Amino acid sequence: KNNLKNSLIIIDKDSKSKIFKSAKNIPNLKIIEQEGANVYDILKYKNVIFTTSSIKSFQERVSK
Repeated sequence: KNNLKNSLIIIDKDSKSKIFKSAKNIPNLKIIEQEGANVYDILKYKNVIFTTSSIKSFQERVSK
């Protein structure tokens, strides 16, 4: 239903195990923790998906 090919999911530590289990069968999907997110990865992938808490942490880290 959701076209997640060539996508990046940026997760927080709390949702790590649940998302890894759910998304391991999706091709061309990269999952990284919020601390490891960088501009190269965000620009490289067509779709970037954040968890709610990871976007807040990412915004705080980038706005410094």
